[in-house]
Amino acid sequence: MIKMELEGAAETIKYLQGLETKQLQKALGSGLTAIARPIKQAFKQNTPVLTGSLRSAIGQKVLSKGKKQRGGLGDDERGLEVGLVNTKRYYARNKHITLPGLAGIIDGGAKPHVIKPSKYNKNGRLKLHGGRFVKSVNHPGVRGNGFLKRSLSAGESQRQELFYQGLRKWIDRQL
Repeated sequence: MIKMELEGAAETIKYLQGLETKQLQKALGSGLTAIARPIKQAFKQNTPVLTGSLRSAIGQKVLSKGKKQRGGLGDDERGLEVGLVNTKRYYARNKHITLPGLAGIIDGGAKPHVIKPSKYNKNGRLKLHGGRFVKSVNHPGVRGNGFLKRSLSAGESQRQELFYQGLRKWIDRQL
C-alpha cells in the first residue's frame, strides 16, 4: 500500500475543503487514478507473456469496505487497487489456478518439488505429454523474475505531482 502526505497547494486544499463528501471522493479518485496509470503501464510492460491472460487481468478498481478496513483506511477515505483485479481463472491442463497464484509463482519462483497425483485420481498415476503414465514427477523448480517489484517502483518520484495533476484536471472539469 502506498500512503502519501500532501504538502503545499493551499489554494487547492481550500477549494477541496469547500466540497461535499461525494465530490471530494471523486476528486481524490481522479488523483489516485493519475498515480495508478504509470504503475499499471509498468505492470503490463514487465509481465511475461505466454497466453496473455495474466497481462489482460491487470487493471484498477476502487477498494471495497472490507479491503479498506484490512488496509487501515477509514470508511470516508478513498482507496484504489492496482494489479490483478480480474477474477477469471487460468486453466492449466487438468487443474485450475487463480491468476494471482500464477503471478506469485512467476514473480517469486518455485523450489524443486515432487508432483504426485491427487488422492482422488483412480489410477494413482500422472499422464505426461507423450502419453506415458508415471507415479510421480520431480519438478526442477523455476527461478522468479521479480516483475511485480519492478512495476511498483515505476514513477515513484513523480507520484505527488501526478496526484496534483489528476486533481487539477477534475477541478478544471467542474469549473
